[in-house]
Amino acid sequence: MILETVPFIMRVIRAERRELGGDILPLPHFRVLAHLNRNPESSLSSLAEEIGLTLPSISKIVEALHEKGLVSRRESEHDRRYIRLSVTSEGALALQVARLETQRKLAKRLQEASPEQCAFISEGLRSLRDVFTQRKNNEVDSSGE
Repeated sequence: MILETVPFIMRVIRAERRELGGDILPLPHFRVLAHLNRNPESSLSSLAEEIGLTLPSISKIVEALHEKGLVSRRESEHDRRYIRLSVTSEGALALQVARLETQRKLAKRLQEASPEQCAFISEGLRSLRDVFTQRKNNEVDSSGE
């Protein structure tokens, strides 16, 4: 059921975000900023792996975000070949605005659902998040990191 539902939801989110137009962040840029906001000092390769894009693709996105002043890059103190990526204060603000606008559009769409359906959806999403967050934390613990 998840594999059938998530792509449909993502299509709706992409359409809603395109409809906003203007300076709203494209979804891949939003995802990069959200990841870097949760994981400051990420490397380009870990970011590419998490987002599910190739290194050249993620590099283009990071470069565009860096040029806009939304992402900072700095050399690793231990190895200058590695670049550490973080969200700037401007990037955090852009992420917050994009998140609020998207949530507002999704909330409008969910107004069509009954209160019972909304409660059921919310509980299901919390449960999914908890299950996948717990699994990810367990994978990190078992790998020794």
